[in-house]
Amino acid sequence: MPIEADLAITNITVINPTQDPLVQMTVLIKDNRIVRIGRHINIGDNTVTVNGQDKYLIPGLWDFHVHLTFDSLVTPSMYDLFIANGITSIRDTGGLIEKMLPLIEQAEGDPQRYPRVMWAGPLLDGKTVVYDGSGPFNPEIGVGINSPGLAREMVEKLEAAGVDLLKAYEMLEPEIYEAILTIAQEKGLPVTGHVPLSMDVVSASNAGLSSMEHFRNIEMSAATNATQLLEERRKLLAKGLDTPGSALRQSIHQTQRIEAVRNIDSTKLERIAEVLATNNTVQIPTLGIAGARMHALWNEEEWLETFNSLSESTKAIWLANANSLSNSEASTENLEYARFCYSLVKYLADRNVKILAGTDTPIFLLTPGFSLHKELQFLVNAGLSERDALAAATIRPAEYFDMQHELGLIKEGYLADMVILGANPLEDISNTQDVRGVIKDGRYFDRSKLDALLGNRIQKID
Repeated sequence: MPIEADLAITNITVINPTQDPLVQMTVLIKDNRIVRIGRHINIGDNTVTVNGQDKYLIPGLWDFHVHLTFDSLVTPSMYDLFIANGITSIRDTGGLIEKMLPLIEQAEGDPQRYPRVMWAGPLLDGKTVVYDGSGPFNPEIGVGINSPGLAREMVEKLEAAGVDLLKAYEMLEPEIYEAILTIAQEKGLPVTGHVPLSMDVVSASNAGLSSMEHFRNIEMSAATNATQLLEERRKLLAKGLDTPGSALRQSIHQTQRIEAVRNIDSTKLERIAEVLATNNTVQIPTLGIAGARMHALWNEEEWLETFNSLSESTKAIWLANANSLSNSEASTENLEYARFCYSLVKYLADRNVKILAGTDTPIFLLTPGFSLHKELQFLVNAGLSERDALAAATIRPAEYFDMQHELGLIKEGYLADMVILGANPLEDISNTQDVRGVIKDGRYFDRSKLDALLGNRIQKID
């Protein structure tokens, strides 16, 4: 008996990061779910059919570290660029509630048109706030918390606003940091963030940190003189209360980071890895940021072409910034730190610490959507297999939000978020860039519709 569905993708190779590819498969979609996967399926006459011959079907991708409100000029383009690049889910890791809520309402109002958005609200920072709105590269996306009582008040406010997680930031004092994590655990909210400068990695992870961004400040806790460095940081933080948060943080990083990288204690690093694995404190390396000066994407004509999908005014600003960066040299220290971050990817992965893919777009001229594909390449260059890199952008993000039973794989009963590729990503991860079609919540975007999204300044998709 024929099976009626809304969409059938036929003759395609199905790729899940957890199993071997399945060739010549038919995938049926009804409403927003995958209802049947198999061969020789009798498809109903009213079903729209897409021939997937010589193509590959992967789960919808995640960018696990984005900032929708970091640059107001880029914000209007971001949803289109994510979908056009096969990114069907994102995790926003820092934005003020009042700026985020309209974007959340937009995404939730039309889930077949826009990416799924999991969001944290503002960065929960200390008495001094790094992202305080003091400049174009320092937008207001953080709030200061100076007492455990205020921590509870803020977490309850964020919970009422509907956040999916919290983000704890670098200038927090240990007492307030631990209060935030305790309250978050009461409410079932995961907490991501940077290890506060006033703490060490082991203590932060043991307090219940769900994930860490950019490997931030592992090196300081793994240095041979880690205890001394921590004492010095705490003194600098206490003295610097009248210093802007961004300047104080930068000063501490400049004082301690490279000294620590050059003096890593292998025993301490091994202990850190053990604790992160035991506590399941997953890592989002954002190598596109950590290695920005090493990669120097702004020198690549192909990367500059991705700016064409931004508005004309934004493109002009980004090209000017790219030209400025091209005329500046990377410091030895910057390159050393980038290489250290690269080395951590395989080191931690080999010790059962989970690695997830995120970019920090639109910071450092990382074009939304396109940057996730670059990040996957960087992760493979750093030592992950293609399969593990694909998992880092599909099933592992789903696991983080306990959504692994309906998202992150191509399985019957799962949400129909998928990407059709023209080449096999398990052979070369750069093949994730060869997007031929996207299915979001059951809706099919063919290549012409994706091209329209990339040219969103001229043509819009209904």
